[in-house]
Amino acid sequence: MRETIEVRLFADEARQFLPPDVGVERSLARRVLLKMDDPLIDQIRKFDLEKRKQGSIAVTYWEIHRKYTPEELKQAELLRLRVRPFFEPTGEDCGTVYDETKACPKCGFGARQVGPLQWCPRGWPTR
Repeated sequence: MRETIEVRLFADEARQFLPPDVGVERSLARRVLLKMDDPLIDQIRKFDLEKRKQGSIAVTYWEIHRKYTPEELKQAELLRLRVRPFFEPTGEDCGTVYDETKACPKCGFGARQVGPLQWCPRGWPTR
């Protein structure tokens, strides 16, 4: 099994301590995908804990991903299927244009879509 963790941080917070080549930055967020033994995980955790002590946050999302070999799947006695009612990346990450003049300056809530929805069915666009 190969195990990784996906972490999303506010982009301005990530710029304070992460090297610019770590992760992919889109609009307000930076998406970072790391192996579970990467020392950056501990740095991100400590940074987020410090922000929380100050009444703020840095990490907006995290999820552990597990990839299994075909042999591991054949030997499994039980499989868990998770069906989620959403997809990624977001339209904004693919180029959908929003009017953010009345949106929350921190998270973007309340932005109004002003252009056609752009969608990348194969996942996050690469730089």
